[in-house]
Amino acid sequence: MTLHARNQHTRLYRIARLFVVSYGVLTLLTLLLYKLVDLPGLKAVLVQDNAFYNALAQEDFEHWSDDISLIYLVANLLMGTCLVFVAWYVVSLAMRREAAQLDLVMEREKFRIVADFTYDWEFWMAPSGEFIYMSPACERITGYSIEEFTQDSHLLERLIHPDDYDEVVRHLDKEHREQGVHKIDFRIRTADGVEKWIAHTCQPVFSDAGHFIGRRASNRDITDRKQMELALEQSATHDSLTGLPNRKLLYERLDQLFMLVQRAKTQMAILFIDLDHFKEINDELGHTAGNYVLLETAGRMNQLLRQGDTLARLGGDEFVVILTDRNTPQTSQEMAHGLLKEIHRDIDIPTQDNTIAVRRVSASIGISFYPDNGESIDRLINAADEAMYLAKASGRNQVRFAAEVADNTVQDGAFSEA
Repeated sequence: MTLHARNQHTRLYRIARLFVVSYGVLTLLTLLLYKLVDLPGLKAVLVQDNAFYNALAQEDFEHWSDDISLIYLVANLLMGTCLVFVAWYVVSLAMRREAAQLDLVMEREKFRIVADFTYDWEFWMAPSGEFIYMSPACERITGYSIEEFTQDSHLLERLIHPDDYDEVVRHLDKEHREQGVHKIDFRIRTADGVEKWIAHTCQPVFSDAGHFIGRRASNRDITDRKQMELALEQSATHDSLTGLPNRKLLYERLDQLFMLVQRAKTQMAILFIDLDHFKEINDELGHTAGNYVLLETAGRMNQLLRQGDTLARLGGDEFVVILTDRNTPQTSQEMAHGLLKEIHRDIDIPTQDNTIAVRRVSASIGISFYPDNGESIDRLINAADEAMYLAKASGRNQVRFAAEVADNTVQDGAFSEA
């Protein structure tokens, strides 16, 4: 209870006590006067000084004076009863208000205890942007204390990851206009610079008149869950060894690119890449060394590609590159020769006996074009695959076009020893 409430209740109690004491004193005085007043003496004075009483008979005056005394006593008793009732009402009202205040204090204390000890970060923000309440979990999640949030109403905005900021602003704008629970996941940067994912659930608070009076929000740290989801998504769409897009993601991107090039009526080049004599490295140095070669080769090729290009691993030692800009025979051939040159450099391969084996690998590349060599994904990849086998048949470390494959004489598996 506040000091103001305590003072108010004290004044009410004093007023009530004053009423009761006044009534008691007044009643005692009335009874005392009733017993002590000399009515015959008073009568004689009134008879001498007042012509009215000279006209009245002695018996009538005594009867009248007795009635007046009785009426005065009854009136005083009624007034005292009213005073007692008023005093009782004031005291009961004060007690009810005190009980209501105590109930409100208890409810606030219960809310504070529950909110303070919840694992999630809770807050209540006023329309002005100032925080009405902030739970202690804010410091565990963000690295900032309650005082830092209450003293800086813009701190929350600065925590939001720049890439998510616009989406969060749109979410808050929608929340202010619509009742109900609103949810959004976004990233923040903590006081230590760590990036965390937050599951934000909020609900606008409106007055009975429909005016927006604040926002209640609950924030949960879901960084571990998001990392797991991203890892699962990564494993479903990316190669576990190299981190490159796998066959599934490659086909999804090709579907999207097909629609783009069809609308733009342009070309798209597919490069099918297969390492030469990779099986010999696995047989000689082991699969760990072979994996190292695949990682190194993928990194070298990735460095030559532009942002709009795609490098994917189909499996084993087979890779596919999608070129959307350098999609003419000349530009795609230049890219293919650049890849061959980058691949055909010495690789220092760690071995199982803690030594370094220096090997130089090469690759064969086949190129197909959309729509010249096919208007479906499978047909384009198969055409580039056949051109790659033609490159192997031509001596390896070569580049060949699908248009050079005549009558499909080069079949899959013709150079399985490669």
